[in-house]
Amino acid sequence: MALVFLDYGLELFSRPKYLPKKASTYKTIYQVSFIFISFLAGILYHKKKHSSLFAIIITILVGFSMGSRFASVNLILYGFTIFVFIKTRFSKIFFLIWFTIFVFFFFGFNISLRSETNVHGLFPYAMLVFKKPEILYLYALKNVYYSFIFGYYATADTIKEYAFYSWDTLWTCLNPLPGRMTNWYAIANRMRSNIYAPFTAIGELAKYKWFFILYYFMIGYYFTKVDFFIKSSFQSKKYFLPILHLLLLIMFVIFSFEYNLRSANRYIYYSIFLFTVVYVMKKLSQKKIVYHGKE
Repeated sequence: MALVFLDYGLELFSRPKYLPKKASTYKTIYQVSFIFISFLAGILYHKKKHSSLFAIIITILVGFSMGSRFASVNLILYGFTIFVFIKTRFSKIFFLIWFTIFVFFFFGFNISLRSETNVHGLFPYAMLVFKKPEILYLYALKNVYYSFIFGYYATADTIKEYAFYSWDTLWTCLNPLPGRMTNWYAIANRMRSNIYAPFTAIGELAKYKWFFILYYFMIGYYFTKVDFFIKSSFQSKKYFLPILHLLLLIMFVIFSFEYNLRSANRYIYYSIFLFTVVYVMKKLSQKKIVYHGKE
């Protein structure tokens, strides 16, 4: 929350522009933090329901105030995590039906915020519910289009408009370092179809022909390894890490159709980093430390 206020301040509640700053050092940090909070809140739901609901409500309200689609993404991650830990088949089906309907309405409303008001922030967005209640229905219908069709048009537009691609640009998009340590912010404004729609990862990669094939060959290989890890972990009744990996890879797939390559590929790095940390900690725990004392 502190990092969000460093970016937005009181403009989180009401501001004249959608984005208070062109570039933020903290944006990636707090967005990823909200993803983990949503995931952990979902795990806690069945044991500490009130704490879980409080955490996800705050997370969604912050994303909602920013006018960010991350409010919907975090809600989906929260619901998916709850769904995994539901025990009975009937309860799973019932939860999946009502939660899916709710998400479509919420996501539709979420993406309407930026275009339905000239003032942005928590208060103007909340007032839309009373001023224009019909947008809940209209944008829920549009969300069907957005979720299942928009990504294809956005990718086609990326392939058409992305004429300034180069190997230097590709390296910037794949570079795991923070944006300010690369030239990302020098090219970021051009990596968009318009102010609301960034180029898509698949569209960007399609401009690099042979690298496109190599990239997705490596991604497929990595997905196979993660799939083996998830299955073996579930057989050993270990759920936390495999579900976290699964969520990260789901985010990668979703972002590939709707966000820049730099944003989508980041979730592969998060997954690899998680694997590395777990591997190192496991090796350290197995290592025996022997102390040689003097007699």
